[in-house]
Order: sequence, then structure tokens, then C-alpha cells
Amino acid sequence: MADDNTINQSCAPAIDIKTSIQKDDLFEVIPSQKKNNIINGIIEKLENIIKILISKKESNDIINKLYDIEDEIKKININNSQIDIVIKKTKIYDNNDKYEGEYENDLRDGKGTYYYNNGDKYVGDWKQGKKEGKGIFYWANGSRYEGEFKNDKKEGKGTHYFEHGNWKGDKYIGEYKDDFREGFGVYYYHNGNKYEGEWKRGKQNGKGIYYWSSGSRYEGDFVNDKKEGYGTHYFEHGKWKGDKYIGEFKNDYREGRGIYYYNNGNIYNGEWKGGKQEGKGIYYWNVKEWKGDRYEGDWKDDKRDGDGVYYFANGDKEMGKYSKNFAIGTFAKLSANGKVTSINY
Repeated sequence: MADDNTINQSCAPAIDIKTSIQKDDLFEVIPSQKKNNIINGIIEKLENIIKILISKKESNDIINKLYDIEDEIKKININNSQIDIVIKKTKIYDNNDKYEGEYENDLRDGKGTYYYNNGDKYVGDWKQGKKEGKGIFYWANGSRYEGEFKNDKKEGKGTHYFEHGNWKGDKYIGEYKDDFREGFGVYYYHNGNKYEGEWKRGKQNGKGIYYWSSGSRYEGDFVNDKKEGYGTHYFEHGKWKGDKYIGEFKNDYREGRGIYYYNNGNIYNGEWKGGKQEGKGIYYWNVKEWKGDRYEGDWKDDKRDGDGVYYFANGDKEMGKYSKNFAIGTFAKLSANGKVTSINY
């Protein structure tokens, strides 16, 4: 997304190539003396242009002289009332950028279109030479942003349509600040996924909800486009349909403490690392012949691994070591009636 997030703002020294005034009958309503003064001023400027031509200077100098003439007739007093004349012109810059639109005090101001030499284009409001107000920015790759601008940057509310690379078909609707997605917004992925929530500096940061096209969703904290902090993941697809995890996340993975509720009624409550059960935890069975049993102890890679105690529903318990879910070595068994025995696995 980097290509679209930064708007081309380069502006080289300008060359005016056309000037037009929104008053076709301007000279017909100006008193004769004032008209003569204006014409004399224009003639004087034209004489200077001729001198430049004779000296074979660059055409930039000639066009800039015409620009001076246009500035002098921007505002004209007629019968003690002031008529504001909107100057529309086309400018080409030394880097081949081009602007067509309104000017005020030698700056782009009002409505206008700016064509960048790389194929990008901006159409919309300007203020004191910068994009400000409502506008549309078109990237050469087909993407576009429609919304609010401030100080040459996306700021306020807007919609960004992505039409290139891995993001083709994506869309963001929401708030911007300093050219970045920031505040509240909704991002629609072309694969059907969706994120709605808080943003900071162009990334998902804060509280939000991520919806997968499969029907699953995550509600909770985000840091730099990843699940991080505390949240709830609801699973609605495949063999995990109906599962739910409530707990801590880090770098997009379940990490820290959390509870996983299985769709068959089993529950794991304990520590996680890299998305897997690892550390200390308790597993509760609620199916078939294991219903009512539980294991308390060490876990590694989603399996019982290390020291642990297995509690049977009938009140018996066994204490010993586990490796990859299997009991190994000698276990001490304490029956519900208080009898202690040893078992070798």
C-alpha cells in the first residue's frame, strides 16, 4: 500500500501557457479612462516581452511576463464597487507537472486539477497552493481516494479504492490524519474479509473486529495490523466450528493466558505461546469415557509434556511425567479411598 499512501507533492517553478478570465464582456463595462490605463499597462508589458524575444531569452521569462499582466487585472473597481475576477489558467512546471484551475494571489486556490508527470492526478479544492477541502486523488495504477484533504494530505473522512497488486479490489472507508488511516474506519478485503475499528498511522491499532469470510471473527485489541493484547476469537469454519478462545494475544498469536472452549465441550485454561498450549495449564474433558476427567500440569506444543496430575471423574488421581501426551515412567496413584499405589507406564 505504500505506493498509494503518499501523495506526490512535488511542484517545480511554473510556466504559464494559457490565461482566461471569467468575464467575456469585461472591457465593455469599464469606464474609458480606466480601460485606457489597463491597455497602456498591457502594452508596456508586451514591449518588455518583445525586448526579451529580441535578446533570445528562455520562453519561461516570456510566459512569466504574461502572468504579471494577468495579476494586474484580477481585481478592478467599477463605479465604487469591487468585482472579483476568478482567474483560471493552465500552468506547466519544469518537471512537466501541469495544473488547470483557479488562482488567488499567485497560488492555486479554488477548484482545480493537477496532473503529475508520473500519471497521477488530483481533482478538487485548493487553498493557498495546497490541496485542502474535498477532492479526488487518482493514482496511475488505477487506485483512487475520494474525500477530505488538509495541507496537501488526506485528512478527515474519505474512501480509498485499491486497484493494484495484492490489494486490488480492497476498499477503506473511514478517517484519515496526516495522509494515514487514523481514527475509526472499515477496511474491506477483496477476499471477503473485513476489519472495522481503530487505526493509527495507517495500521490497525486499538480496539477492533476482524471478520473472516468463513464466518469466524476476532474482537479485541490490535497493534500494528496484528492481534495483540486481549480479545476473543470465534471459530465458524471446518473442524473448529463452534470453538472459542478468550484471552491474550501477541504478534497475531494466542500468547499469554487464555481459555479455549472446544465445540465438544472440552476446555483448556492456561498458558499459550505462538498459538499453542505451552506452559502451565488445565484441560477439562467433557466427552465419552473421559467426561469429568481433567489434567493439571505442563504443556508443550499443544500436548501434555512435563510434570502433571491426571484427575479421574471417580476421584482417583495419578501423578508423574508426560511426553507428547503420553504418561512415561512410574506414576503414583492416589485412589478416592485414600489408597496409594505405583503404576509403570
